[in-house]
Formats: sequence, C-alpha cells, structure tokens
Amino acid sequence: MPRPRVPWYMTVVAVGFGLLVLSTFTWLAAAFLVVLPLWYLVSHNLYERIVGILSEIACAWTFPTFQKYSLVDCFSSGEQIAFPSQNEKAIVMFNHQSWCDVPILNAYLFFQDVMSRALWVGWNGLSKFPFAWAGMLRGDVWIPCRWPSDKPYLDRSIEQLLSSDMFHLYCFFPEGALKHRNSMAKCHAYCEENGFPKLQYLLWPRNRAFVYVVEKMRKNPAAKYVYDYTVAYEGFGEGRAPGILDLFTRHSFTTKVHIHGRKFLLADLPTGEDALAAWINNLYIEKDQLLKFFWQNGTFPSNVHDAITVSLPASASELGSRLDVDAPRASMKVAAAKESSIESSSSSSSSSSISGSSASSETQAQVRHRLVAAKAAELSKEAATSWKKAPLHKVDYRHSRSILYAGLFFCLNGGLLYAASCLYSLLSA
Repeated sequence: MPRPRVPWYMTVVAVGFGLLVLSTFTWLAAAFLVVLPLWYLVSHNLYERIVGILSEIACAWTFPTFQKYSLVDCFSSGEQIAFPSQNEKAIVMFNHQSWCDVPILNAYLFFQDVMSRALWVGWNGLSKFPFAWAGMLRGDVWIPCRWPSDKPYLDRSIEQLLSSDMFHLYCFFPEGALKHRNSMAKCHAYCEENGFPKLQYLLWPRNRAFVYVVEKMRKNPAAKYVYDYTVAYEGFGEGRAPGILDLFTRHSFTTKVHIHGRKFLLADLPTGEDALAAWINNLYIEKDQLLKFFWQNGTFPSNVHDAITVSLPASASELGSRLDVDAPRASMKVAAAKESSIESSSSSSSSSSISGSSASSETQAQVRHRLVAAKAAELSKEAATSWKKAPLHKVDYRHSRSILYAGLFFCLNGGLLYAASCLYSLLSA
C-alpha cells in the first residue's frame, strides 16, 4: 500500500524551507569570516565562543521548524546517556544510512543542548558547497575518506578538540559512506574477499580511522567516553531510510526515528591496533544484530545481549583484522538463540491455554508470537523517551526565542549584504 502524499503546496514549503536553510548557513559562513581575525589576533577560544553563539542563533529557528514541518519524532532507548560535562571530551559514533542522518542527528544534539559543542568529521566532497563553509569555519573537518590521506586532517581536528574550551564531542560515521544498494554490494564483496561476516543492515566500518582517533584521544586525560548510537527509521520498510524530501513530501504520518545509545569508558577499550580493530568490528556485528532485533520486534532491546545471536570473536586474529597484518579469515558460527524468560513464559502460557480450553484455535507458535509482541510493546513504552529531554517549558521558551533570534540573525545578514554592496560599489567606481 503506497504511503499517502501531502498536498502539493507542502512540497513548495519544503523546497522553500530548504533554500532558506541553505541561504542561512551560507550567510552564517560570512558571519564567521567577519570574526575570523579574532582567531589570529586575540584568542582561539574567544573566536570559538562567538562562533558557538552565532550557530545557536541560526539553529534556534532551523531545527525546531524542521522538526515541526517534517513530522519527525525521535525516540531514544538503551542506556539513559547524559553527555559529558564541559571539562570532558568524548567520541560519538552513529551508523550512516541516509542524507537525513545529518539534520536529524544534529537536531537530536540540539535538543540535548550539546550541538554547539560538537565537531563533525565529514566527506570532503561536500566541502565544495556553500552551506558547508560554515562547518569548515567553525572547526568541522572534511576528509577524503582514503587512508592514510585522512591522517593530517584528523590530527588537526583532534588537536583543536582537545585544546578547545568550547568543543567536547567528536562526531563521525565509522562506515565513511552512505548505505545504499551499490555500497552494500561493494561491502559484501569486500567482506567475502577478506573473510568478514556480511552485515545485513550496515556497512563494514573503516577501522583504521577509528583506531587512529582512539589512540590519539586516549592520550589526553580529559577524553573519557565513547558514545555509540544505532539509528533506525520506522515507516519506510525494513532496513530502509528516508531521503530529505521524503520527510516533507512522501507521507502524512510522523516519521519515528529510533536511537539506541550505549556508553563505553575509553580506558576500558583494548590497547593496540589489532585489538581495537577487533573491538570496532565486533561492535558493528552487535549493531547489526540490534537492528535485526528492531525490525523483528519494533523496538530495540532493553538488554543488548538479548539481540545477539552470533558468537563474537574475542581477538583480532579471529576476526581477520586488516591493519597491516595477515590475519586468518573469520569463521563466524551462528549460535542457537538463548531461551529468554519471555519465551519460557509464553510456552507455559500457551500449553496451559491449549489444554484448558478446547475451543482455542491458537497454536503454540501463535501464542508465543503474540506474547513476545506484547512484551516488546511494553519494553518500547518503558524504554522510549522523547528526544526533548529538557523540561517542556524550556523547549517552549527556546521555540519562542527563535523568532527573536531569527530577527537578529537576518538583521545581521542585511547588514553584511549592505556592507558587501557598498564595498562592491567602491571597488567598481
């Protein structure tokens, strides 16, 4: 059954909003250029604080408006994660599925009041577009996604993060690419060639960059955590994610984005390139199992181990690490799924119901399926929380401030445009 479409004028609104956002961030880059001399003449930290304030002003209307008109609702599950305090640094990882990941995850960080403290690592192919200039000027790094060409870019951005009083989160996608049909085919061919298990819902991570980032970050005592988020989009088919226009034009229902979070102590991660490569590889096998559990039950599990149905190799040699060593091919064995308390209770309930009532036509499998679905719905209701964790009055206050912020921001844009036109007139005279 095709998804219902919204009226045509909503498409016009969506396109207009997109152009307005692109224009806003282009002008935001111009505002960053105006204050750029502070970086060299006064202080790096002063420049970063001013850039953070300008970013908050621009985003105060952008993300609430995006959330309202794109009909996106975000739910978090797993560990109830509180982001680190201002004197701590952390690594934040997301799985990459769609161009929607960037605005939705930035909106998620915005409503957690940490967006202005996050540095992003992205593909340098986007740096040629005007809207990406603002990210470059605020400190985001754009890499070619080819090793070892990425190393100098990562060095510079990590050094900026660790020396900054403003930035605390280092955000990136370990896959280094979007998940689509061609990339999945190439990924499966790579896994088959190197003896890696094929992932069903994720691309295989590029572990060299991850290992390098962890080794650089753990040398600083302020870096304490690694946050891992697994993202799933409900309503677009199993394993599929929407495009940007899909959020505005392809449906008339709320798009539910489910985000499962986990937190690891950086000190608990193994040492050595091989061991770290095995750790991130195992993590992605677990994430793939989490997504499989989600698509079977409609929710992420309250306990990660409930979703794991494969035995994870313990060492890099078992998994076939590709970090300049010849490792044997992985031999992943599918293990029998553990019998959970849900299944045991469902089997006992089904046997008693069948023996006690001859009129019941439900089979044992049907009863088990019904009870598991009910339990999954109960867990979803308990674990899922809205992305607006801040008190309601604070969110409303932020939304009402957006009008004032937008006015101030466009006054600044008008002043810059007037100054640019005057300069052009003087030069052309």
